[in-house]
Amino acid sequence: MSTGGQLKASDPVPPTPGGDSNGQAQFTPDKAAPQYPSLSSLLNHLVATVESGQATPQQAAQGAPIHQGDAVAVTIHLSAKGDAVVQFLEDKGGDPRNVGVDYIEAYVPVTLLGTLSQQPGVTSVREIVPPQPAGPSGGPALP
Repeated sequence: MSTGGQLKASDPVPPTPGGDSNGQAQFTPDKAAPQYPSLSSLLNHLVATVESGQATPQQAAQGAPIHQGDAVAVTIHLSAKGDAVVQFLEDKGGDPRNVGVDYIEAYVPVTLLGTLSQQPGVTSVREIVPPQPAGPSGGPALP
């Protein structure tokens, strides 16, 4: 082994977690695939905490940037016109607020997010993040 914190090409490679004894990396996934691939990672997390009983829907919703009761503000991206998705939301307790050609902004109960993400025409569902004021140089505001 070399000294001084720098490795040489001739130095042996120590085995790594998930690797074999020759130091060759083997693929080991860090996490399981999300249950609902069309949901953002945050929304998947909120749904999982409710489905596992770790939180009530209202407690989970508080983990979203914008929430109201047990519902979170989301943008639903669509591959086609969303009339059927709007009707689905209205029938199931969602609250569509802004409907565009290929998107819907709505408050959606946490318990409905998984089913919503699997509706025909829904390509992705992402939480709405409120805008942040710009700092003096036009970048993010400093704390």
